[in-house]
Amino acid sequence: MIERNYRNKMKFYRKIKLYQKFKHWNDVVKDFIKSFPRSFFVLLSKKKDYIYIAIRPQAGLGDMLRQKSILYEILKLSDKVVFDIYNKKSYQIYKDVPNVRFFMNIAALDITKKRHDIVFNMLPSDEPIIINNDELSLSKQIIKNINENFKRRKSTLSFLDEQKIACGLGKLGDDTLYITVKNCNLNRFSIAKDTKFVTFQYGWGAINKKQDSVHIKAWSINKWGKMLALLKKYTKDKFKIVQVGKNSYHFPEADIDTVDKTSFDELVYIISKSSLHIDCDCLCVHIAKAVNTKSLVLWGPTEMEKIMYEENINICANVCQPCYDLTNNWFECPRNRECMDSIKPDYVAQKAIEYLKTI
Repeated sequence: MIERNYRNKMKFYRKIKLYQKFKHWNDVVKDFIKSFPRSFFVLLSKKKDYIYIAIRPQAGLGDMLRQKSILYEILKLSDKVVFDIYNKKSYQIYKDVPNVRFFMNIAALDITKKRHDIVFNMLPSDEPIIINNDELSLSKQIIKNINENFKRRKSTLSFLDEQKIACGLGKLGDDTLYITVKNCNLNRFSIAKDTKFVTFQYGWGAINKKQDSVHIKAWSINKWGKMLALLKKYTKDKFKIVQVGKNSYHFPEADIDTVDKTSFDELVYIISKSSLHIDCDCLCVHIAKAVNTKSLVLWGPTEMEKIMYEENINICANVCQPCYDLTNNWFECPRNRECMDSIKPDYVAQKAIEYLKTI
């Protein structure tokens, strides 16, 4: 009886695996058709003396911006490279990188990856790099670097340094970020040329179909409101408070609200002109780093030591952290974001004011 139940269970699990395989390849074919004729062009087209590289960046835009430095490291080694980026959401981040040919759907990589000389998978993976052509001088250099980097590996490396080790590219400890700042007219946001202002962003909006769900890295609306009210008492005649971001709660404490009103280039330009950017762990903190704007960053579930920039004002929760990415369901916090709620609004406002007084 037990053996029969076991066999039935195994049959059931095999059916699930077959369905999952079918669904995966069904999605691959759909994405391939959507990307056609680009995918077809990738399969057939190759110029002599050029190195064709596929890049599969991580899903988060902040991660993409940090990983962008690896593309520039490749360009330092050879200018005869062609990049195909397999994540269409990454267009705003990678559009200014030289030699990018296509932005493709993610699943199309399964079909086209063998047509590339080198494939970089920036996701956490057992195979972060696939070298299809090991005769290239670039391939040999990367393999050599990977072997040397692993010998020097330390347990205290940042996530970006770990990526550099795995890819065999980049100088460890160098957190230079690349972004193009385009001059934009801020008059339409009522930001005059000589206006001093502080920017802030609240979270990421809803992370799924439940509109009341909030990202576990987000600070509560109530605490943001209290902090902004305290900050405004000091900034009233000195700095404007500008809210930036997308799909966000609109704070009445903000003097200027640009939520959902800016292009990506305008967002970058506004942050570049900001006296201080206040945020949690997300894209805008990395943009601020790239444009040399100081940030005040609130850290909860993420591992601050591996992601933070030392020149920022980094405020870390003192309870129940870090847990980010340790389990498959880390988005569902069983303790209702206790770590982020432990950060006090008056302390954050005090730290922001202390810095603004030095400007």
